[in-house]
Amino acid sequence: MTENNLSIAPARLHEFPLVATLLKNAADWLHSRKIDQWRFLREGGEDEEIRQAIRHGKTWLARRDSDVVGTFTLYDAQSEWDSHIWGERSDDAIYLHRLTAVRNGKASGIGAQLIAWIEDECRMNGDTFLRLDCVAGNERLNRYYLDLGFVSLGISRDHTMYQKRLPAAITG
Repeated sequence: MTENNLSIAPARLHEFPLVATLLKNAADWLHSRKIDQWRFLREGGEDEEIRQAIRHGKTWLARRDSDVVGTFTLYDAQSEWDSHIWGERSDDAIYLHRLTAVRNGKASGIGAQLIAWIEDECRMNGDTFLRLDCVAGNERLNRYYLDLGFVSLGISRDHTMYQKRLPAAITG
């Protein structure tokens, strides 16, 4: 997709260092603000999972002009983490993980643009729900997801579970 000089494409395996750096920079930023989120990722504990997600076409990179401005991972089935947080579910949902935007002027508003793109993609693929979770104590991020129209389904294991029902795609 290319819109407003924003292009979104699956990350390639040789781009793992770029994805990992983007995610770890975000984790360092959270840590510097005393937000206990992505500690395991920050310490390299998710590196292999990130590589596998890239290898299987689940991780995406967003670029504005030629600069990388964001990344995210989408699973069309529950990961081990999702089952841990959400319990076993077999409904038609996509699980969003590791949504990250760089913290500079080029990425202003990128998170909402990425979520809108993800919603459109999911809707076009016939998915009913988009789900994500975040640390319950991260008030700013929780407010952000609510502002984007997600509904809180409660807290599980210190993580707020968010869901958005996606309207059916209009076909012509």
